[in-house]
Amino acid sequence: MSTVAVLRLPLSVDLGGFVKLLQRMQVPHHVSEEAGEQVLWVPESISEDVHVLYQRFPAGDPDQQLDIPEQAPAVRPGFVQQLRHSPVTALVLLASLIVGAVTLLGENLQAVGWLTFLPFRVMGEYIQFTPFAQMLAEGQWWRLVTPMLIHFGILHLAMNGMWYWELGRRIEVRQGSINLLGLTLLFSLVSNYAQYAYGGPGLFGGLSGVLYGLLGHCWIFQLLSPNPAYRLPPWGAGDDADMAGAVPVGAGLDDRLRRNRQRRPRGRAGHRLPHRLAGRPLQPPQSVYLIRKSSCPLLLK
Repeated sequence: MSTVAVLRLPLSVDLGGFVKLLQRMQVPHHVSEEAGEQVLWVPESISEDVHVLYQRFPAGDPDQQLDIPEQAPAVRPGFVQQLRHSPVTALVLLASLIVGAVTLLGENLQAVGWLTFLPFRVMGEYIQFTPFAQMLAEGQWWRLVTPMLIHFGILHLAMNGMWYWELGRRIEVRQGSINLLGLTLLFSLVSNYAQYAYGGPGLFGGLSGVLYGLLGHCWIFQLLSPNPAYRLPPWGAGDDADMAGAVPVGAGLDDRLRRNRQRRPRGRAGHRLPHRLAGRPLQPPQSVYLIRKSSCPLLLK
């Protein structure tokens, strides 16, 4: 739903009364300040009606002369109805559940390897990661976003699923399924690559990178265009910091999973590989990554 500027008035004009009238009539709107003017924005479909209303009641309706019928209290839709209105949200959560079942929540490394950011294979006590450039050259583009579907525990999946349901359906109902899908893929790509660029090869997964992006999107959108759809529940502002800090770090992970990564190319027994492997010099990030399983970073997002 596109919005248009229906009024542009000097800052000296008091719009407070008219804004209260719009609130009584439950007309979607917001006021911004641009170039020394206050601008009233409303949906394009009702812009003419709002303009006529302002001409008749520029100061609003302080004496409540207008007979505005009381709106019936909104009835919260049922769970099935919410699913129908939020197909992308439901699809992402369903995909996460299916991936969680197939991968046994991270225990089935063979299945996990289909969706990780970098392909890998287990070589005894080591995990060998395929270089990023080689992964792209082989056309495995889906790996840029699929780590968001991997979860490493029931609590990890439950917490991320709860927040994606809470944020995703709000955006989908307000801005449409295509926008939510685009935002989800964008935030997944950015957060996955940032994790790889900062931490190097490793096993990571989860929706937290997407959730931080969606939360910021809702917050900014609410600042620019206040809407009840983006008004988070009371626990959203305070508890999110605690929850967000707990989920990506992964409560209960062994300290060894948070040590410095052993990123030097090594042979199976821990000896350095020759400086050339298959005719190519071992120069990160093009080199083959061999990381000891016990030291491989496992990061919950």
